[in-house]
Amino acid sequence: MDQEASHVAIPAQLDSLRLKLNSLYDAYVAKYGFLSNRANTLAFKQDARIGIVVALEEDYEQGISKSRAKELGCDPIPDKADKATILTERAFTPWELPTSAKSPEDALALCLAFKGGIDFDLIASLLNTDVKTAQRQLLGKAVFFDPGPQEYLLKEVYLSGDVKSKLAEAEALELIDPMMALNINALKQVIPADVPFSNIDAPMTAHWLPQALIVDFLVKTFGYNESQVKVSYSLGKWGVKVPTMSGNAKALVDFSCKTHSLAKIIDKIYSHGEKIVHTKDTNGNITGVDHKASASLAQAIKKIELKWKDFIAQSGNREQIEELYNEKINRSAPFAASFSGHFYFPDKNPNIDFYPHQNTAIRRGLMTRDHAFLLDIAMGGGKTMIIAAVYHEFVRLGLKNRCGIVVPNHLVNQTASEWLRLYPNDRSDMLILNSESMSPKHRLDTLLRLKTGSYKYVIIPISTFRKIPAPIDAVKTVVSSRLSELEELKEKADSRHTVRDVENQKRILKEQLKAVTNAYKGEDFASLGFDSLSLDECQMVKNSGYATSHLRGVKGLGTTKASQTSIDVAFKVQYLIDTYANPGVMFCSGTPISNSLIECYGYLRMLAPRLLESVGITCLDDWSTSFTRITQDYEVNADGTVKLTSRVKEFNNIKELQALYSVMAYTISHEQLKELIPKVKDGNGDLHPAIVPMNGDKPKTKISSITDETLDYMLSLAERSKDFESSPVLNDNALLIISDARKASVSPMMVNPYSDEVFSQKTKDMIISVAAKYHADTVDNSVQLCFVDIGTPDPKKDAEEAHVRALRARVDNGDKEAETELNRMRGVSVNLYRHIKQALVDLGVKEDEIAFVQDCKTDAQKQELFQLANVGRKRVILSTMEKLATGANLQERIAAVHCLCPPLRPSDLDQAVARAIRKGNKLYEKYLELCQAYSVDIIYYALDRSCDAWLYGILEAKSSTIRDFRSGQLNARKITIDDDVMTYAEIKAAVTGNKALLEMLQVERELFEENILYRDFLDKTSYAERKIRNNNDTIKNLSLCRVDVNSDHESLIKSVQEGQLALTMLNHRFESLDQKVAEALYMHFSNFRKKCKNSGNEKELTLATLADFEIVARASTWGQLVFIRSTTTKRQFNIDKNLYTKAKLLPAIINRMKAFRQDIEALSNRIVDLENENNELAPVLAEEFDTSKLNRLEMRKIDLIAELADASNDDTNKPLEQVA
Repeated sequence: MDQEASHVAIPAQLDSLRLKLNSLYDAYVAKYGFLSNRANTLAFKQDARIGIVVALEEDYEQGISKSRAKELGCDPIPDKADKATILTERAFTPWELPTSAKSPEDALALCLAFKGGIDFDLIASLLNTDVKTAQRQLLGKAVFFDPGPQEYLLKEVYLSGDVKSKLAEAEALELIDPMMALNINALKQVIPADVPFSNIDAPMTAHWLPQALIVDFLVKTFGYNESQVKVSYSLGKWGVKVPTMSGNAKALVDFSCKTHSLAKIIDKIYSHGEKIVHTKDTNGNITGVDHKASASLAQAIKKIELKWKDFIAQSGNREQIEELYNEKINRSAPFAASFSGHFYFPDKNPNIDFYPHQNTAIRRGLMTRDHAFLLDIAMGGGKTMIIAAVYHEFVRLGLKNRCGIVVPNHLVNQTASEWLRLYPNDRSDMLILNSESMSPKHRLDTLLRLKTGSYKYVIIPISTFRKIPAPIDAVKTVVSSRLSELEELKEKADSRHTVRDVENQKRILKEQLKAVTNAYKGEDFASLGFDSLSLDECQMVKNSGYATSHLRGVKGLGTTKASQTSIDVAFKVQYLIDTYANPGVMFCSGTPISNSLIECYGYLRMLAPRLLESVGITCLDDWSTSFTRITQDYEVNADGTVKLTSRVKEFNNIKELQALYSVMAYTISHEQLKELIPKVKDGNGDLHPAIVPMNGDKPKTKISSITDETLDYMLSLAERSKDFESSPVLNDNALLIISDARKASVSPMMVNPYSDEVFSQKTKDMIISVAAKYHADTVDNSVQLCFVDIGTPDPKKDAEEAHVRALRARVDNGDKEAETELNRMRGVSVNLYRHIKQALVDLGVKEDEIAFVQDCKTDAQKQELFQLANVGRKRVILSTMEKLATGANLQERIAAVHCLCPPLRPSDLDQAVARAIRKGNKLYEKYLELCQAYSVDIIYYALDRSCDAWLYGILEAKSSTIRDFRSGQLNARKITIDDDVMTYAEIKAAVTGNKALLEMLQVERELFEENILYRDFLDKTSYAERKIRNNNDTIKNLSLCRVDVNSDHESLIKSVQEGQLALTMLNHRFESLDQKVAEALYMHFSNFRKKCKNSGNEKELTLATLADFEIVARASTWGQLVFIRSTTTKRQFNIDKNLYTKAKLLPAIINRMKAFRQDIEALSNRIVDLENENNELAPVLAEEFDTSKLNRLEMRKIDLIAELADASNDDTNKPLEQVA
């Protein structure tokens, strides 16, 4: 490797060394087996050079030894590995900067590869030209000068992010630096279009509202005296204080309720206070929810919110909201990825080529400024190669000294091997830690290596990374900031639950600070030399903890408490962002957003805090009031009952949220990957995607019928959910009911010890489908994955099943003790995997071809299983989704994926599907060669009249929404979360005959339609108002222009009549404008243009005067312009650039002056057209929208919520069928 890195290496020498290395390698392998086998990797485990050794092999596949094959009952399989490139040919050739470039773009790419930045001296030398010419060729096209940091940036970087601030900065500097005109023109092309008022969601509590507007609303709506209204804003909350008894008497009645005065309601709205009224006992202890009082409070709040909507829709307020939103929130342009261009990566193995998206991702990672970088890339997109290239380039270019490469524990060696395959010469600069490196036994040795070694790349398992302390100052800074945040939240809290939550979070933060302080022994992340960080599978740390009152108690939010790993990573990321202009932080994941767009805030807060600050977001409540709408709404449970729940009803202002996300993240979706990865040819030479297609292009859902026994049990869940305290199940709760519902959908025995039915119908259907697919394949030995998250294998479950069977037998014989014991049991822990396996064997599937991933206790055993699957020795594999979430490369023969149970998160479904739908399916490649179709079946199994189909629908809808959001392809401005819930609820309403629920659905539908009509009205009104306003401004300007042009025209006529139309140039007066004068004028212009050719600053020269007009030229290295300027009105009349010739320039000037009369006519016609347009639009502004129906529907909906909630409480003793 050292010889290959030498610029003077002799080929014959390299061949001799390669032959020697081959001999050593072959001898070692013959004696001890492949370097990558388990025995050798264990032997080298504590040697930091293990990656160097393993990198001598590629595509290692673990085989099955004779003894292991005998245990498994299969034929032995020999290990397999290919020799790395270095053993067969030269893998590395030192890169030398070429002496010339093919084009300006090529020169730019070479400069980036050589210097890591933009150096026009180097670019000019590569183009064999001068700096000014090189700048003229690239500035304003591929490169821009950013006056803030005073550096040149690539177009993609400069024209993204907070472009409005960049435009303001460029415009402020234009007078002293004409080159800023290039920036201004380009920025104007990417400035986000103004969002019209009708498309802006502006809740009363939005953080970007001006205090004066809120005061004006309260004064005009409720009759308060302006001096009595106190408004302030801090940490996600408005502090609004109004007098209790003052105000309009009618308003005090209309907008209050029995339990809350108007002042209290206003305070609740603005402080995100709890909006549920509780019942209490004589001691003041909460005993439940007063649904009628809660509904009354909700009605009062809704009335105020509707008044706010009316208020901001008024003329004047509309414009203010629109202007504020576009100024404060709508500021960011998304990163516009380019998959083409010139890219050079010195030191890279020349036998490996990057995909287009990898080139772009690498460049973006290197050019990121002020924030971290989120690599959001679909599985199979070459994540590890991107990580290796980014951090190798950081070090090669001298931008970073030591990079921490953090990966899941089981991917450490795989990451090192892939890295060294790409960059063989990084072997001596790489340190590979393992899960024991920071254990008490090895800690000092590891720290000594890091302190004394010159390692540039340290590959660290996540469990070890946690044991490297964060810089103590960074910890204190973050903890102090969050404690202040929590203290302020506590001061404004209106609920003892909020106070308790805040105190708990404060205690945890203080404990973390104490733990870090106590553990600090002089060495930490910073002192060990780390100045950059990569984290793979970053979804595990997205929540670093936050405080909220707006989202408190909202369903689906998840925990607000940070895990130890998350907060540790947050400390280290904060240190890097605060310390370096390019923090060198890259988070990577195929599924960064697992369940909800709320997770987006976690990434923005950790990775791009300054980006959030640029739009005025300082906490989660700021973010949530800008982008979410929270409602307290009815919810139809999966068992058919109704309850009041707070949840995120909508995500609003989605386009602006997408823009923020894309500034930080670079996303490549599965669909994009199919197009970006080079296509493969079939036997006829036709091209096809390299990724195997899904049968029907989407998953299929198989609905199975429900038995009477299971249906009865599902109905019993409804009874339990109505009153947990009276439930026969100890400590019953909603999660327990969901768990029981999922168990019942796969196995009645799991929830009923008296049942002898191990399988539900959907489990039977999956078994039948698997067996049918197995027998249909008699040639390829294809593989099927069965994801079964319930009933995992455990010998203890077999013993419990046997015990329950014995009890049932005793009960049949009249044994009362056995009956009592059975009655105490809620179900049986069924070893479903064993039963499924036996059922498959009974249907003819070979037992030794069925495998459980849970039987693999080590990573080596997993790899063995994957190898058996890839060669078709294991054809049916059962697993939970979690067990195969990452690092499972068993895609070579997959024909089908079966999902028996809907998982908890959309990302779990994505991960399950990605096990199969990816590059590397050998059967797909085989049938392409034969010009035959091949696809993979993805099947979801659902039990009719259970929550299955509904859950799958919700998961699919969420997954699709998240994917579209991440990739910037979500075109809607808002996302309604519960569309799929409504469909399910409609079915349940029809089944149960619940009239109130049916009316609720009808009201929801009417509300949806009425809101669309209202939005359309606002759209139309807003457009008309904006158009008339713009037209009036234009008419005013055109009228002034007409006056000036008319004055210039009269002046010209007067000069002609008085014989004063002579041209003065260079102190010479020309009465006759002949050819000689024309040539002289052109030569004067041409000489000026030549002088300005290499000038970056624009210069101006008056070439001549003609009557009351100047003939003026402007020129610079960027171009030239000739125009006529009136000395009286200062109006400017440009000359067509195509007429800048010796023969045409002077006639063009004369003709332009003759055209003044046509200019006046054109201006007059345009003014008339605009006035006519205003007259046509005027009636639109006179229209009014009757909001009474909208208000009535909102009030009726609140009444129905209370009615449904009361019915749910009152009918606890009725069967579900009797609840109407």
